[in-house]
Amino acid sequence: MKTRIILALFATLALVSCDQIKDLFAVKVHATYKWNIPVSSTSVGMALKSAATTYNFSQTGTMSLEDDEDVAKYVDNIRSITIQTVDASILGLTSGQVINTLTVTITGIGTIMTFTNITSATSVLDPNISDSVLDQIASKLETDHQLTAIVTGSANYTPAFNLQMEIDATVKADPL
Repeated sequence: MKTRIILALFATLALVSCDQIKDLFAVKVHATYKWNIPVSSTSVGMALKSAATTYNFSQTGTMSLEDDEDVAKYVDNIRSITIQTVDASILGLTSGQVINTLTVTITGIGTIMTFTNITSATSVLDPNISDSVLDQIASKLETDHQLTAIVTGSANYTPAFNLQMEIDATVKADPL
């Protein structure tokens, strides 16, 4: 009887691939990365005929997988990352302040979002990032374990705001 059970167990294991066995023991961690990028003016743009001034800005920020302590312990054993959503909002705008243009570019991927005429009333942004770009972001995180964003644009005031991006991801890793 014991021999039959052992034979049945070995037969089952023979039909199951190593990847399927690894999947049984894989750890899935849901992580929400809140990525704050402080932005301030880098130069004064051209004075327009209406005497309005445009202020340009450019700021770089980096987000690391290790920013989440649950993911940090598995960072060297990551098998896959799935990005569910990327949300964005502007913090620190007051009445009358307008961000004329705002573009976010991820190094190695390209532009992931562009917005125009952002005010305090429209500061919660809907990036509407395609699935293929979300996959590129996930792949970049799997390879480099971090993302670097360049935020550029212009405003009708000397910019001093925070771009907050929130990335919801599921990280699948082999256990330690």
